[in-house]
Amino acid sequence: MIHELTHSAQHYPNYPVWLTEGIAEYGYYISGYYDEQTCGALEPYREGLHYTDGYRITANFLKYVVECHNKDTVTILNECLKHDVYYADIWEYCTGYTVDELWELYAIYSENSIY
Repeated sequence: MIHELTHSAQHYPNYPVWLTEGIAEYGYYISGYYDEQTCGALEPYREGLHYTDGYRITANFLKYVVECHNKDTVTILNECLKHDVYYADIWEYCTGYTVDELWELYAIYSENSIY
């Protein structure tokens, strides 16, 4: 329910679906109501996956970005999407890395930890 309510609040005029779903699932995850028994765990990194492959994959990627690069990234992405000013360079503005570079760093991080 929280995931779907988040979509009501998002109300983005234009949006990349993968990011919209990922933000909604990330919001659900950090809400404190996320139950891995019922919902399943956030999808961990696996070779062959991409950040656009599913909302739990994207949510876990966003979790990594927030925890390891910039705690305000999701907030900034959300505001940009709400005001229809999302652009790919926003990732670099937030973290110093492109989204694809962040995905590569996430892969390295995931392979070297139990994240």
